[in-house]
Amino acid sequence: MWTVSGIGAGLVLTLLIASAIFSTRPSNSSATKQTVSQAGHSNFDNLSPLSERQKKAVLAVLKKTDQLDSLYQQKAATKQFIATATPIEAEAMKTADLLPSGDARRDLMVNTFECYQKAALLMTAKQRGMKADSPDAVMELAGIRKVFLRKILSGKLTKAEKEFFDSWRKTS
Repeated sequence: MWTVSGIGAGLVLTLLIASAIFSTRPSNSSATKQTVSQAGHSNFDNLSPLSERQKKAVLAVLKKTDQLDSLYQQKAATKQFIATATPIEAEAMKTADLLPSGDARRDLMVNTFECYQKAALLMTAKQRGMKADSPDAVMELAGIRKVFLRKILSGKLTKAEKEFFDSWRKTS
């Protein structure tokens, strides 16, 4: 794992994490491009509601990715990580198809799973003796995205998190 030291290290780390959470921007759907001034309230409040089926499907995928986190923390074999991830990936892609295209919740779920894919690639490269970065950073990023997505689905974002969400959506 890497560390940042010196004056302003906390700020640098916070900015890096915030940037990484939303490194893949959503599609340019006109439905998601309303600004605060156009709508009179937060873009977060303008997300189309998800059905209970959609929420349960996303939460089920996130719960299954918790297995991947556990395997990684236990330093399980790459083969076991990939074998566990493969059916979860199929379910994640099916679940993504249930959500509206360009929806931030869909994008976060897909981006979260992309982190697990990157981790598997890095683990495989290291196992084969290739020079590769540690998968620690992408695994941490997956965890951060999962927390944010769970908070969105539960409606428990703070005002600051909603503002961050809105500023991200405005730039897309």
